[in-house]
Amino acid sequence: MIKTLQLSVLLSLVVSFVSAQHAPLPDTLKTIQLKEVVIADPYGQNALNFYQYSQLASVEQILNRTSEVALIKRGNYALEPMINGYSAGQLNITIDDMKIFGACTDRMDPVTSYVETSNMHSLEISTGAEGNKQGANIGGSLNMLLKQAKTNQEKQWAANLSTGYCSVSNGMDMTGAINYSGKKLGVRYSGTYRDHGNYTDGNGNEVLYSQFSKMNHALHALYDLGNQRKLTLSLVTDDAWDVGYPALTMDVSKAQARIYGIGFEQMAITEHFHHFKAKVYGNNITHIMDDSKRPDVPIRMDMPGWSDTYGMMTEGMWRWKQHSLTVKAEAYQNKVRAEMTMYPPNEGGVPMFMLTWPDAKRNAAGLFVQWKSNWGKRWMSTLSLRTDAASTDMTSEFGRQQFETLNYSITEADKRILAAPTLRFDYDLSNHWQLHFTTAYTTRLPTVTELYGFYLYNRFDGYDYIGNPDIENEKAWQFTAGTQFHKGILMLKGNIFYHYLTDYIMGEVDPNLMRMTVGAKGVKRFINVPNAYMAGINAEANVTFNEHWQSVNTLQYTRGETSEGDPLPMMLPLRWVTALRYQYNKFYTQGELEWSAQQERVSEAFGEQATDSYHTLNLRVGYQWQWQNAHWQVNAAAENLLDTYYRTHLDWGGIYRPGRNISLSLSVGF
Repeated sequence: MIKTLQLSVLLSLVVSFVSAQHAPLPDTLKTIQLKEVVIADPYGQNALNFYQYSQLASVEQILNRTSEVALIKRGNYALEPMINGYSAGQLNITIDDMKIFGACTDRMDPVTSYVETSNMHSLEISTGAEGNKQGANIGGSLNMLLKQAKTNQEKQWAANLSTGYCSVSNGMDMTGAINYSGKKLGVRYSGTYRDHGNYTDGNGNEVLYSQFSKMNHALHALYDLGNQRKLTLSLVTDDAWDVGYPALTMDVSKAQARIYGIGFEQMAITEHFHHFKAKVYGNNITHIMDDSKRPDVPIRMDMPGWSDTYGMMTEGMWRWKQHSLTVKAEAYQNKVRAEMTMYPPNEGGVPMFMLTWPDAKRNAAGLFVQWKSNWGKRWMSTLSLRTDAASTDMTSEFGRQQFETLNYSITEADKRILAAPTLRFDYDLSNHWQLHFTTAYTTRLPTVTELYGFYLYNRFDGYDYIGNPDIENEKAWQFTAGTQFHKGILMLKGNIFYHYLTDYIMGEVDPNLMRMTVGAKGVKRFINVPNAYMAGINAEANVTFNEHWQSVNTLQYTRGETSEGDPLPMMLPLRWVTALRYQYNKFYTQGELEWSAQQERVSEAFGEQATDSYHTLNLRVGYQWQWQNAHWQVNAAAENLLDTYYRTHLDWGGIYRPGRNISLSLSVGF
């Protein structure tokens, strides 16, 4: 498979290179290091597109259409993003550059679950070490930029409202926004409500515990100080309740996020000082798991968790002729605590209590420096360096005593210093064809779970996990080659990557430890595997045939294994998504095909099973019109049109995806 993919990309490069040889060279080098997916403003020219096919589409649905991101599914809510095979602590996921850490030991509350498309302007996706601007890491970064209020707009007041229905889960979605634009002050509010029951799969079976309800609010205020300076205030609240997780043994009675920040920004400060911004922020996450609604539970338990983060960041950019310098400095503190209380079935039994995250506190500071230089008309180099210093401490004496039973003596904070250099070259073959090459050495901090996790049950492989305070940082040597071609009706982009990992972190069975969870197979302790590798490809092809017809295609594939030849878990097989869109005046229709190859290279140690190939079809139609000084839009869709009974390789617990879904929505804007 790898050889076939490499040959296909090589042939594409050769054909495109030959076709581009006689094109004139550009005056300046153009390069894009971050992939940005813009969330369209309602009722604009591109209000419906390949990524955001509905005003009610969720953040996860948009992410699932990119060529770099895949989603781990444990239920019908809060799917966890992966970037090129990396997930959890291997990624940096931020909101407007603000650090946020989930409060769930089972990763049932990814940061992406706390933002809605009604309050998100765009997604910045970077892969591998090129995501180190958000912190030293190995997998990449995902930064969700919030929609901002505006000043001096033609309309002082504007509003929009959308509502929709989904048949497969008897679900209702509503979203709306109000905008005020004055001369100096701008204010924007948005709200989203979702309520869905259990969905049915392609065989017509009801998937129990797949329901959820949530409410999201966002407020953004901007004050124009003049001279291209502005103050901003952001507030996001997100509340979810009655959230079922069919792939897990527990559900969520409450998931709550409070996210806030105050920022300052100034443009064109001096001739060379181009841009400066600063922000102070905080967020408080609460996540409560329980199994009170599950029948035949041998031992009922509650598992609440809390995460509080406070931080600040500054960033500036300077430019001199063909050179630019970007410097970003930041610091944050994160405190997490998670508990588990087990209630014995007999009335006289004493509840058992333990800290699964024993009051861990991490103080961290980081510095990112990036230097870009144009070397003539064809070459551009980018040298980046990220360095972080972190101190992680267990502040609970109760937690320390727990770990003493595992023969650990934790008397002082865990202190680490990281350094991650990245070098990238961009080369313009022509006005239409560019190449880029990246090499990097990067590393990451172990997560609190990997350091201090205490008997965390993993439903996927059936083992309890414990942390390892002596674990080493995970490291990677990374190599990436990419291309971009844009001429006439055709746009092509593609990347091939190879990552050689050392001290790779994963769980290993410890036969000397006894299980804590009823029914668990045993206990795994986090260890460092000497080395492993990750390789893959992601590509996009867009064809705009004329003003009416357009086709968008994405392709992704990831492969990984340890030095012993054992496959790494959760590796996405070859996946292709294509859409063909027709638009005439105010009407559009769009057909979509998603296809995935089977996955037979599975991690037996992680409890994986092979998954079959599948394909699904979607059909969407929409119409928009003006009436009574308002803009109206109606949309209808048949998703999984053939009622395919399928699951992806990243779906936990053998839970199958929703079957045929008929959705209707109506939007109005004033």
